[in-house]
Amino acid sequence: MEQITGNGKYQYNHAKKKQAKFKVGDVCYATHEKFVGLMRVEILKCNENSAMVKIIVCAKEQDEKEQAKLNDITIIPYKRMKKI
Repeated sequence: MEQITGNGKYQYNHAKKKQAKFKVGDVCYATHEKFVGLMRVEILKCNENSAMVKIIVCAKEQDEKEQAKLNDITIIPYKRMKKI
Protein backbone atom coordinates (compact mmCIF):
# COMPACT_ATOMS: atom_id res chain seq x y z
CA MET A 1 0.00 0.00 0.00
CA GLU A 2 1.45 3.30 -1.03
CA GLN A 3 0.30 6.68 0.00
CA ILE A 4 0.88 9.57 -2.38
CA THR A 5 1.58 12.92 -0.77
CA GLY A 6 2.56 16.26 -2.19
CA ASN A 7 0.88 18.67 -4.51
CA GLY A 8 0.88 19.21 -8.24
CA LYS A 9 4.19 18.53 -9.88
CA TYR A 10 5.99 16.92 -6.92
CA GLN A 11 4.50 13.74 -5.48
CA TYR A 12 6.18 11.30 -3.15
CA ASN A 13 5.34 7.66 -2.56
CA HIS A 14 5.60 6.67 1.09
CA ALA A 15 4.95 3.23 2.48
CA LYS A 16 2.18 3.23 5.08
CA LYS A 17 3.37 2.46 8.56
CA LYS A 18 2.09 -0.86 9.90
CA GLN A 19 0.12 -0.84 13.10
CA ALA A 20 2.18 -2.31 15.89
CA LYS A 21 0.98 -5.81 16.69
CA PHE A 22 3.03 -5.98 19.89
CA LYS A 23 3.43 -3.39 22.64
CA VAL A 24 5.71 -3.04 25.65
CA GLY A 25 4.31 -5.09 28.52
CA ASP A 26 2.55 -7.70 26.33
CA VAL A 27 2.99 -11.33 27.33
CA CYS A 28 3.26 -13.80 24.45
CA TYR A 29 4.69 -17.14 23.32
CA ALA A 30 7.94 -17.23 21.37
CA THR A 31 10.59 -19.53 19.93
CA HIS A 32 14.31 -18.93 19.60
CA GLU A 33 17.06 -20.80 17.75
CA LYS A 34 18.97 -21.44 21.01
CA PHE A 35 15.93 -23.00 22.69
CA VAL A 36 14.26 -26.35 21.99
CA GLY A 37 10.70 -25.54 23.04
CA LEU A 38 8.32 -22.63 23.48
CA MET A 39 8.86 -19.81 25.95
CA ARG A 40 6.49 -17.38 27.57
CA VAL A 41 8.00 -13.90 27.37
CA GLU A 42 7.19 -10.32 28.34
CA ILE A 43 8.15 -7.52 25.93
CA LEU A 44 10.51 -4.96 27.44
CA LYS A 45 11.43 -2.91 24.35
CA CYS A 46 10.07 -2.84 20.79
CA ASN A 47 12.31 -2.34 17.77
CA GLU A 48 11.43 -2.22 14.07
CA ASN A 49 11.56 -5.99 13.40
CA SER A 50 12.28 -7.49 16.81
CA ALA A 51 11.73 -7.03 20.51
CA MET A 52 13.83 -7.28 23.64
CA VAL A 53 12.04 -9.70 25.93
CA LYS A 54 12.25 -11.09 29.44
CA ILE A 55 11.84 -14.87 29.55
CA ILE A 56 9.17 -15.79 32.08
CA VAL A 57 9.19 -19.56 31.71
CA CYS A 58 10.45 -22.23 29.29
CA ALA A 59 8.41 -25.28 28.30
CA LYS A 60 11.39 -27.68 28.32
CA GLU A 61 13.64 -28.24 31.35
CA GLN A 62 16.78 -28.36 29.19
CA ASP A 63 16.16 -24.75 28.15
CA GLU A 64 16.49 -23.45 31.70
CA LYS A 65 20.32 -23.58 31.54
CA GLU A 66 20.30 -21.38 28.44
CA GLN A 67 17.79 -19.06 30.13
CA ALA A 68 20.12 -18.65 33.11
CA LYS A 69 23.10 -17.96 30.77
CA LEU A 70 21.16 -15.19 29.04
CA ASN A 71 20.10 -13.69 32.38
CA ASP A 72 16.40 -14.04 31.37
CA ILE A 73 16.73 -11.42 28.59
CA THR A 74 17.05 -11.95 24.83
CA ILE A 75 16.01 -10.44 21.50
CA ILE A 76 13.40 -12.22 19.38
CA PRO A 77 12.06 -11.30 15.90
CA TYR A 78 8.33 -10.58 15.70
CA LYS A 79 7.80 -13.42 13.22
CA ARG A 80 8.75 -15.90 15.98
CA MET A 81 6.25 -14.45 18.46
CA LYS A 82 2.53 -15.05 18.97
CA LYS A 83 0.16 -13.25 21.32
CA ILE A 84 -1.55 -15.29 24.03
